[in-house]
Amino acid sequence: MFLATIFAKILSLAASWVALQFIDNQDLGVLLFSYNVIVFILPISGLGLHQSLLRFSALNNNTEDKNHIFLYVLKYGLISCLVLISIIISTSFFISFQFEKAQFFIIILSFLLIPAFLFEIIKTQLRLNHDNKSYAYSEFLYSLIFLILITVLTYYYQENGYIISLLLAPVLASLFFIKKIKIKATKIKIVSELNFQFGDMVFLLVYLTLLHNYFLLLIFY
Repeated sequence: MFLATIFAKILSLAASWVALQFIDNQDLGVLLFSYNVIVFILPISGLGLHQSLLRFSALNNNTEDKNHIFLYVLKYGLISCLVLISIIISTSFFISFQFEKAQFFIIILSFLLIPAFLFEIIKTQLRLNHDNKSYAYSEFLYSLIFLILITVLTYYYQENGYIISLLLAPVLASLFFIKKIKIKATKIKIVSELNFQFGDMVFLLVYLTLLHNYFLLLIFY
């Protein structure tokens, strides 16, 4: 696990070096500025539901209930991601950006919330299934895919290739590991006792995380 993490960091550094070789410094600076804005919001992609998935699935020994919790988190997490994306796109039209392409980059990169959330809950489920080997290699595979994508796509499409790489890497990594989490597509049904506990924790995490990131954004601007 430790070696996988180290190699993932090395691959991430290599990807940054590749980006510097193929993207104009000014365009890369604007792109990274826009990406950092989205990074502030990424912790609340899915409104923190991935944290509740880890909390309550770990406390539940029933496989069927764990299956329902994952599907619940997946469904409402994706819905909340779409809401957040709509908010980001809408508010971007009311902000006077210093850089010419910043708004365009922020709008496109806002869609990163969806694959990032999906990849995060898949990694969480791997931990819950005690598949520590797959969990450790998930970040390594993600970094490897990102490096390959960024090498090819930035060579041909420069900053647009970088954006495509950011969006595609978590999607491809998720597709690789999704079969390993062993989730069956069934009708979502949460037992009543769990539903109340689950909902309380979800809202608490949402509000705390949202406030934290909101103040960071205020400071940033």
